[in-house]
Parts: sequence; C-alpha cells; structure tokens
Amino acid sequence: MVTGSERIASTQQRQAAKSPRPKQSIKLIRHLRSIAGEHKVCYEIWPVGSIAEGARTPRGFEVLLCGVNGHLRREKGVLHRVADCLHCACSYAELREIAEWSVPLRKPPFSYSIYSFDQALHLAPPNRRHRSEIIVTTAIVDEGFHNQQDHCESECLKEVRERLYNLGIREDVSYATTSGST
Repeated sequence: MVTGSERIASTQQRQAAKSPRPKQSIKLIRHLRSIAGEHKVCYEIWPVGSIAEGARTPRGFEVLLCGVNGHLRREKGVLHRVADCLHCACSYAELREIAEWSVPLRKPPFSYSIYSFDQALHLAPPNRRHRSEIIVTTAIVDEGFHNQQDHCESECLKEVRERLYNLGIREDVSYATTSGST
C-alpha cells in the first residue's frame, strides 16, 4: 500500500521539469496534466500564521490540492464512498506527484512539507457540488519566522500558482452538473 511518506515526484524530476530540456519536461507535464484531468483537481490557498502577544504573524501558506477519487464500493446492494483502500491511496499518491512538482525549489527562508494521507474523503463546498475529495496539503512556511509578509513569500505563492495553472489546475473552481442543470 502507498503511504504518505513516499515521495513520488523526486527533486530530480522536479528539477528536470523546470529545466529548459523540453523532452523530459514535456513528458512529465503531460503525465501530471493527465492526473489533474482524471481527478478534476483544483486547489485552495490558506494562510499560515501564529499568534504571539495578541498579534497574528504571517508565516507562509498551505496549498490544498483537491481531487475526486471516484471510487465506490457496493455493500448489500448499496453504493458507499470509501477512503481507506488501495485505490484511494493510489489517488493520493497521484495527487502528491502534482504537489511535489508544484513546490518551488527555492532555498531558505521557505521550507515545505506535504502532509501524509489522512485516509478520509472530504466533502467539498457547494461550488464544487459537495463532491467527495481526496486532499493533499502542502505547507510552505518561512523558516526564519520573519515578522512581515515579504516579497519572497508573494513570489513563492505566485510561482506555485503559475505551476498549477500550467497543469490546467485552477483555484477553487466550480463544476457544472453533467446533466446540464445546476
């Protein structure tokens, strides 16, 4: 079974995708776009901060990649959505490939961590039609814990957004119903 601690897209693969060598990067980007399309991936950005002496200090942000699993299990004639199975772990691993690739390779002050699979399906908000999602969360935080949100953080966030956009992944998208009604 795939676990949350396994890295799918290695640092070398991410470096290769960012380098100007088109053959390697095109193959990887096509693969990641395929995953994004299969799982109807979108993302959310949430600020990360801390509170000291009653004041909130920004430290970075979290990027939540949200994708559908599409896995159902039949029990006694009824279909149930399930999350703790090999198919769900594989879906998480595929979304994690995108997360690994989208993280900028910047050096300090920012570091990142990708949270492990929580083995749960999450209910999406109404604009995503309450779909059941698997979520991969990446925290990108300022290691130096500077007291102001600096230019480096906004550049890092811009780079993440651009990389996801290049894969056809949009921020908090709305999905229309397949029947044409909303």
